[in-house]
Amino acid sequence: MTTTFMDAASFTTVGLLSGALMLSVLVWVRSVSAGLGNAKGGKVPGMGANWPSALALFVYAASLSYSYPNLSTGTGALLG
Repeated sequence: MTTTFMDAASFTTVGLLSGALMLSVLVWVRSVSAGLGNAKGGKVPGMGANWPSALALFVYAASLSYSYPNLSTGTGALLG
């Protein structure tokens, strides 16, 4: 896999955005199935932003994306 059409920043962006989209869908399904769609402004109790965790996820994803081409196969599989 020496020729790629996507750089590390694009790969990280696509991965994080697709993960955020999927998480949004799961939270929406959970709120609808619990009957909370219109109650309390549509918010699911106990669900809120955790910015330190979001930052840690971004740092991990960006670090892995930029270092991945230089890692051995075993290390890349272990970390990814």
